[in-house]
Amino acid sequence: MSPQLRWFLLFLVVLGALLIATAIFLGPNILGFVFHEERRTAPFVMVNLLDFRDAGAIERFRHGDRAPLMGLIDGFGGRPLWTARLDRVVAGGEHDRWGAVALVEYPSRAAFVDMVTGGEYRAGSELRSATFERTALLAGTSRTPFVETPLALYALRFIQFSSGKGGDDFLGAWLPKEADLLQRHGAIIVWDARLNLLVGATEDEFDHVLLAGFPDEQSLREWVDDPERGTMSSLERRYVRRDVVLALHSAP
Repeated sequence: MSPQLRWFLLFLVVLGALLIATAIFLGPNILGFVFHEERRTAPFVMVNLLDFRDAGAIERFRHGDRAPLMGLIDGFGGRPLWTARLDRVVAGGEHDRWGAVALVEYPSRAAFVDMVTGGEYRAGSELRSATFERTALLAGTSRTPFVETPLALYALRFIQFSSGKGGDDFLGAWLPKEADLLQRHGAIIVWDARLNLLVGATEDEFDHVLLAGFPDEQSLREWVDDPERGTMSSLERRYVRRDVVLALHSAP
């Protein structure tokens, strides 16, 4: 074997090791996001789960820090769709007690990657660390378009399926029943999407999200307490590993 061939084979081994290390470090979700086949053409919605450090951080963000971030997002073609503050956790645990949720639509995955790897975004990392106790980012691929409404009260449902087939069964058989039940309580489905966790803890990994808007607090309470909803939740357990429901008020 010639020296040149040995060096070439060594190069391939090192390159393979680097690729494996990169895949382990980034994880399959981020790699799938970055190298998505429609990464330059397909719009997506980023679900931002936010937990502020304290009341002062909320005020600073609302009255000062938010404007530069919105300007940066706008510069890369993004637009905010919906922002809400947590009212209560209807179903879930203490980890699910996020302070706020924001949906931001981007023209493509490539545009988002360009934004977060740019100098202006990285320069604000210390400010974001001082503002947020924790965050999670989930990329949403819409199944239905986001519906803008004047409603103020919402239920946001995050679902982790027990398997791929469980997701298919749920979406095919149970989601229409969920929609009918919501409609009977005066609610409408605002958004329905598949999810891919990019940043967050294991507890933040969900496969699907359903956002419903309610006309008032009474209709939301009646939906939460509806015995039929309880029965449906029990029957869905064979398809669903984790089911989190948050009640939120829209925020300016």
